[in-house]
Amino acid sequence: MTRTFKSTIAVLTICFSALMSFAKEPPSLEVELESEEVLIGEAITLQIAVHNTDQPTPPSTKPLEESFDVTFRGEQSLNQSSATIFNGRLSRQEVYKHIYQYRVTPKLSGLLTIPALTTTVDGVEIKSKPLRLLVVEPAPQDDVLLEIVSNQDSVYPTQSFEVTLRILVRKLPDSNEDPLKPLKRRPPHLDVPWVETPEGLVGQDKNTWLRTLLSDRGYGFTMNEINTSGGFMFENRSAVFDLLTGKEKRTSAQGETIEYFRYELTQKYQATKSGEFQFGPAMLKGSFVVDREYKGKKIGAIAKPIRVIGKSVPSPRPDNFLGGIGNYSIKVDATPNRLRVGDPLTLTLDVTAVDSPTSLEMISAPDLGRIVPLTNDFDVIDKNPVGRIEGNSKVFTYGIRPKTVGVSVPELSFTTFDPRTESFVEIKSRSIPLEIVETKSLQSSDIIGAKSDKSNAIQADKSGIFQGTAQTHPIRIDTPSIPFWAGVAGTSWLGALGIVGFARIRKQSQGDEAKQRRTRAKSIAVQLLSSAKKAMESGDHQQSRLLARQSIAELFANSLHMKSEGLTTADILSKAQNLNLREQDLQSLRELLETIEAGQYGGLGANDSKVLIDRAEDLMPVLSKALQSVSRKTTSSKPLTLAMFVLSLAGASELHAIEPAESFMERANAIVSSIQSANSPEAFSSLAKELEEIRDSGMQGGAIYFHIGNAWFRAGQYGKSIYNYRMAKHYLPNDSYLEENLNQALSVAPGRVSSLGRTLMDQVMFWNAWLSYPVKIQLSATLIAMAALFFVVSMLRKQSKWMAMSVGAMVIGSMLGIEAYLRSPDAFRSRYGVIVSETIARKGMGESSAPAFDQPLKDGAEFEVLQSTTQWTLGHFPGIGDGWVKSEFVIH
Repeated sequence: MTRTFKSTIAVLTICFSALMSFAKEPPSLEVELESEEVLIGEAITLQIAVHNTDQPTPPSTKPLEESFDVTFRGEQSLNQSSATIFNGRLSRQEVYKHIYQYRVTPKLSGLLTIPALTTTVDGVEIKSKPLRLLVVEPAPQDDVLLEIVSNQDSVYPTQSFEVTLRILVRKLPDSNEDPLKPLKRRPPHLDVPWVETPEGLVGQDKNTWLRTLLSDRGYGFTMNEINTSGGFMFENRSAVFDLLTGKEKRTSAQGETIEYFRYELTQKYQATKSGEFQFGPAMLKGSFVVDREYKGKKIGAIAKPIRVIGKSVPSPRPDNFLGGIGNYSIKVDATPNRLRVGDPLTLTLDVTAVDSPTSLEMISAPDLGRIVPLTNDFDVIDKNPVGRIEGNSKVFTYGIRPKTVGVSVPELSFTTFDPRTESFVEIKSRSIPLEIVETKSLQSSDIIGAKSDKSNAIQADKSGIFQGTAQTHPIRIDTPSIPFWAGVAGTSWLGALGIVGFARIRKQSQGDEAKQRRTRAKSIAVQLLSSAKKAMESGDHQQSRLLARQSIAELFANSLHMKSEGLTTADILSKAQNLNLREQDLQSLRELLETIEAGQYGGLGANDSKVLIDRAEDLMPVLSKALQSVSRKTTSSKPLTLAMFVLSLAGASELHAIEPAESFMERANAIVSSIQSANSPEAFSSLAKELEEIRDSGMQGGAIYFHIGNAWFRAGQYGKSIYNYRMAKHYLPNDSYLEENLNQALSVAPGRVSSLGRTLMDQVMFWNAWLSYPVKIQLSATLIAMAALFFVVSMLRKQSKWMAMSVGAMVIGSMLGIEAYLRSPDAFRSRYGVIVSETIARKGMGESSAPAFDQPLKDGAEFEVLQSTTQWTLGHFPGIGDGWVKSEFVIH
């Protein structure tokens, strides 16, 4: 083979590989059927495959709907990618295939056509080839009968009924054995559409229901596509169900009496809405023994569908109809029961389902504004609150205001519908006595937890809110500097470690000289006293007195690590003043030293020498004990001074750091003053927004949140006021004004649901309600700094109690700091939200998603934020569940 020919072959191979790698077959549509022949009413699988496109569009099945019932079953991508290398060149091959599956049930018999189905790929329409399907009517026979029955033809919502699929199989010739036993290897198959509970009904849990029907005899019926790997066993085979319930006889069309084995599949349902519920058709296919030769005969049987009608509550309906169908009771509660005219109170309606809690979804909030006995004496704030389900009850919370004194909540009457008698039934609540007094000026001392100050009266304005002013709540920056206080704690420990390290280095450099001198101080002093006695006995009284004084001087010098040379009487007495000595011991020491010093110039005899030496001997143990104690205390005084200096410096620096700008202060106080004189919702709204601008510029604190909440409250924006009051509580946890205003906002907010419960952290860290966020940060840093101080003392004094105090302060300070971080305003803001305008909560993101609750959410509904995007927020609403709301209707 010549070189030229080889080169040509190589070039052609490369070109062919390149063409193969870039070639792409045109898109196509392929349709396949599970079977070519079916019984009428039998559902089979239709599979549609879209080839050679990575962005398929579901084909239209509308042409099928004339002759078939079509149900979508799912889709699956079967894309593949491969790569090959030939002569150093890489080629890739992509295979695109997407499968759509449907269950189709023929409505007609005969030779039906699956028409050409179409889809669009890259703007081009592609079609499948048509298919033929033979649909046959079951042959008349009386060997196997199939029927569907119900114990009720019609029901009201909340009523229960049973649907039974009954299968009758002719008994075996000359045998009383179960006719399904010979079919053990190939059991007959049932197709029962209502195994999956139809919409609008509540049934037993499918797995629990069918598990009780599994056959332990090894034979029975298979059903739908249920197999033993689907939650019942771990074997990969069809599940077999034992449905045998007994025997019965029937007469055939020819007048023959036939004995059958009876099999039944029964499910109990409860309707949750009105409408028409269809069950069937159901189908049975299999081979059955029908003669003495025990040869199998293929039989197909179809049960005609039945319908159960879900009836609606008849009209006209009473104005006070709650929507409930069944047996109910109602309880009404009002809190508080002692209040002033115009103050809001919370009215709670608890509707309890006596028979079935599933009917609670149908209960709607009654309009209290249409109950004349109530509106004569009360203003109804909430017209249509969101209900929350609690066990067997549905609870509605209203806000109402008494118009005058001496009124009570009257007996309230509502109606429900009793499906057993098919009539409306009246249910009543009891009346609730109230103690209503005239509106008066409320003093600060009247508010729980407020300080008694008769000079400062808090007036309730027409909106019901107790106002605070710039004098009661001056605006300032309350947010602590986290980096600063963290620096204080860290610097304290760095200083502590430095002191301990320096002390150890110094101790090592001194070679423990001070300790050795303290240890030998008493023995040296005792030896000198012994020498003084010997000098006295030898007649040298002057020397004996000098040795007695020297024993005292050496005791002080060695104990306090001083030089004994030149230590005067005044020096010794000055040191003795700092000892824990009794007054008589101090006086005795003074007399001893001054007498010896005066005796140097004569005038003392032998008897005096003995008295002085005895006195020195008596003082020796007292002085030694006192000197040992003071030498230990000396080591801890410097760290204490250092720690106090660090903490005082920290406090001064923090005060300087939070000093607000004068311009912001003046503007904020002017706005707060304007809140008191504004007289329209628009004006209050404008003032609230101005304060929010100042807050967002950096002036964070309890007072500004408090005043923003007041402004939004008087603007009628209850959700925004609740949010700001909640934020203010981080800085003002025990403020009586704030607590009163928050309670007012909660009581009148139309969308209020169950309050957010106390978390486990709230219960463990109970002090959270006592201390403000800034105090917790400062206290945490202070405790950690004190832990550093105690650590220094414990290391220098070698006492375990100081180490225990250090560990305790460190643990408490750290816990307080962690809790402050986890419960900071920023952390709270990320997990807390409130609805600020009426909106519908949905089960998913998107306007097309189904509503999550039976009523829209309204202004003031608080919730826990579970997830948030720029457009949607997922919240947990206590008492009613989870739902997605558009972020524009939420503040968090």
